[in-house]
Formats: sequence, C-alpha cells, structure tokens
Amino acid sequence: MRSLFFVIACVSFPLIWSPASAEDLQRTLSVCEDSTPPPTLDPHKEFSDKIHTIIQQMYEGLVEFSPDGTIEPALAKSYRLIDPLTMEFSLRPGVTFHNGEPFDSRSVHDSIARYLDPATGFPARPLLDPITGSEIIDDLHIRIRTRTPDGLLLFRLAAFVVMVPSSVLSPDGAARLDRHPIGTGPFRFDSWTEDPTGAAESIIHLVKNGDYWDPRFPQTDRLEFRFLNMERALETFLNNSLDVIAELRGTLTLRVTKNPNKRIVKKASYITYLGTLNNQSGPLADKRVRRALNLAVDRDRLIRYFANGNGRPLATASMPDEFGHNEDLIPRVLDLDEARRLLLESGHGAGLSLKFLVKNTAREVMHIISRHWEAIGVKVDMKETNVADEIKDLRSRTWDGYVAATAEPMCHMAFLPGIGIYSKGPFSLTSHPAFDELYEELVTTTDLVRQASLCRDLDKLIYDEDLFMVTFQQIRTYAVDKRVSFEPSVTGMPRYKFGAIKEIVHGAHR
Repeated sequence: MRSLFFVIACVSFPLIWSPASAEDLQRTLSVCEDSTPPPTLDPHKEFSDKIHTIIQQMYEGLVEFSPDGTIEPALAKSYRLIDPLTMEFSLRPGVTFHNGEPFDSRSVHDSIARYLDPATGFPARPLLDPITGSEIIDDLHIRIRTRTPDGLLLFRLAAFVVMVPSSVLSPDGAARLDRHPIGTGPFRFDSWTEDPTGAAESIIHLVKNGDYWDPRFPQTDRLEFRFLNMERALETFLNNSLDVIAELRGTLTLRVTKNPNKRIVKKASYITYLGTLNNQSGPLADKRVRRALNLAVDRDRLIRYFANGNGRPLATASMPDEFGHNEDLIPRVLDLDEARRLLLESGHGAGLSLKFLVKNTAREVMHIISRHWEAIGVKVDMKETNVADEIKDLRSRTWDGYVAATAEPMCHMAFLPGIGIYSKGPFSLTSHPAFDELYEELVTTTDLVRQASLCRDLDKLIYDEDLFMVTFQQIRTYAVDKRVSFEPSVTGMPRYKFGAIKEIVHGAHR
C-alpha cells in the first residue's frame, strides 16, 4: 500500500506574466479525450471522468491529487483539524478568478453551499453527505464542518469539489456556467466550436491564464479538446494535427510505434470494469453462486484479448498503491470445475438465467464475460444503459447485477464499495449489515493508520463474500507526439498544465 502523505506548501510565488507573443500563441496542445462533447461545463452538475478532465484544467479546489494520487494543496495552502467535526483551511492569498473576481472564503462558502443544495443537481451529492456546511472566519480562513467525523474529507474535496466565483451564482449567472466556465485554474475558457448536428468536429478552446497563482504553469499557451471517434483521432494524430490521444485502443498501438515521431505512454490507472451484485433476492443471494461467477471470469483472457495486455487482474475492486488496498488478497484464477460444483451444491446444477443492466462503456467486456459464464450453464439477459439513464434504469426493476467501466477518482479503496456495495450507495444492489457497519466505522475514522487497517479488513470482507464481480485494473494507453512532454495521472484524468511542447514551429502549429 502506498503510504499517504500530505504536502503543505506555504510559499507564496510572485505572479510574473507578460502578453503572449504571436510565436507563443502557436504553442497549442491539442488533445482527444473522448468522441462525445460534454453536455455541460458547469462543474457542479457533472460526475464523469471525461468531463472532469476538461473541468479541472479551468477549475481548482482547496486540495487536489498529484499525478501519483497524493493529496496536495491547491487553493488552500494549509489545513488543520480543529476538532473531530471541523477542519480549517488557510487560503492562498492573491488568487483571482478568470473574470477578475478575488478568490476568498466567501467563494468557498458559496461553492460548497451550491454543491450541497439538492436544487443544483450535483450527480454525486450523496458522496458529499457528511459535509454540513462551512463557516467563514475571515477572508482567507474558512472552516468546513461535518455531521460525523469524516476520515475521507480531504479525499472527497480533492476528487469532487472545485470553486466558482460568488458573483455568478445567481440563477441567471449560474446558467451561463454550462457554456462559459469561470474558475481559477491554469487555463481559462476561450470558445467552443460545436455543431449540434454532429456533422462537424466540436472543439473546446482554452488559453493560458496569465494571472495564474503559480507562475510555473501552464507550460503551453493554448489547450484544445477535440472530439473525434477513434479512427479519425488516430488519422489526425498521425497527420500531426493532434498531440495526445488519451485512451488508445491496444490494437492500434503498432501504427503509433511505427511512426518515429510518435510514442506510446502507459499508466496503470484507477479504472476497472466492475459488477455490483444483488445479494437480496434471486440466485445471487447465495454466496456460492456469486463465487461461481467470479471463478468463471477468465481475467487473463480478458486482459490478453480485450485489453491487448494492458491490464492486471484484481482480487477485489481495490487497486495496488490505492490507499487502503489489501495487498495480501490474491486474484481468483479461472476454475470452471469448482464453479460448476458450487452451482450444483447451491441447487443450480442445471444452469440459471440472470438479468444484468450493463452500461454502454462495459458492453464489450460483458459480452465476453457472458460467454465465459455460458461454460458453466449461466445465461445472461442484458439491457444496455448510459450515463444519462443508469440510475433511473437501475431502479426501474429488479436486477441480478449491474456492470460498468468505473473510474475511481478519490484514490481511496472505500470509494467503489461506497457507491456499489454500501446499502445507501447510488449503484448498490446489496444488503450486508456487517459490511455497512465496517464501512461506516472506516469513513468516520480520522486516524489514518487505523483507517488503513479498517480498509484492509473491508477489502477482505468483499473478497470473502464475493460482493463484487471483479475483472482487471486498466493500464491506460496514450498516444503522444514526441514533441510533447506529458504526465498521465493515476486517476486517468491528466492535468494538462504539466504538458509542454518542446519545439516551436514558426508560423504554424506544426
């Protein structure tokens, strides 16, 4: 398990900026993260790793994750626990929003209040439920209060909470954030070229924030997000009009490596394909059936043929180096004979049928797994859903399981069990009192040594009870132009302020 440490930066950097020259403006970093433009750029109304990647170039929170998943200060230069229910943050002085408005404790107070207001519609609102509100001490000091001790508070803040200026939070102003975001981040919004028909390419254009509080960043003057399907993205990349493809299919890597001006970058990311299971009714109420399903998943074959070798098998949903990961648990290996024996013992020797809701991001993986399960007599009736409809569809009927490609944004093993097993989790189909009791103890423990021990206990309980259908951790593959320095993040959501173009071509992007 990676040890957790917090870096407290107490140095104020002078702000140094001069207008960009015509040559500097050629330093455009061009990225393809997704094929579909985001429905909103309002940071308080999104809960998607692809959208948040764009959001975090323009917005910042009190703390943030470094590329390796360590919590670091951002708009807060330091913080301290006042009592079990109160954490005080000292804010970075001299920071301004992109509209010139000063960042201060009022901005924090109003942003947190907007997250917590059900009328805002923040999709991950239950993940912030321990927070009751904030108290302004003075312009640069604010206290955040929780209803119970919250051992995950800093993780929650780093993963989800970013700041918007108070002046835009009137109903009319807030509506503009959908298409005109205003943050404190290293890049500011410039324009959005979009075609509602989808016939033409959509591009979100960002420019360097010349007043950014850390003069080391960003290291490029313009950043653009282009929305292209994979084949078109690769063609554009190989034609030197795109710098980074953020998620390249493994079958396409050879075309990149054959080009002397391109390279492949790989990073084990906190991303997996995961199944939440219904232990309350139906066949999966029997642990032996859940175990049989996990024993019949050929993880090595999934990694070899679906992920083209870019993965590593998991024992539970927790991943190596993640806070709280139990490194003693061994991934289950394919054992069809034992799976059949368990089904026979549980009264399902003649086979059974299961109803699974499957998010479109996991369609291919689940089709492969369903073929694995056919070998033990298990047939799966699948209904597909998407990010807009998944919660509604999940609650529309009784399912045996729900499978999705899942990013873990909190760098903490408790996140995925919290949304997928905990009885109050948004994607949970599970009722397990012993799990709930241990989970609640874990999240209210502020002593990190004790919390890590409870995490390992929770991981073992998930493993012993087969409360998840488990697959593999994704090793994300990026295609990167050799002229570009690029540092991926373990969360799968890079911060492009670290990106730089090593060579300037006069008069053109290339």
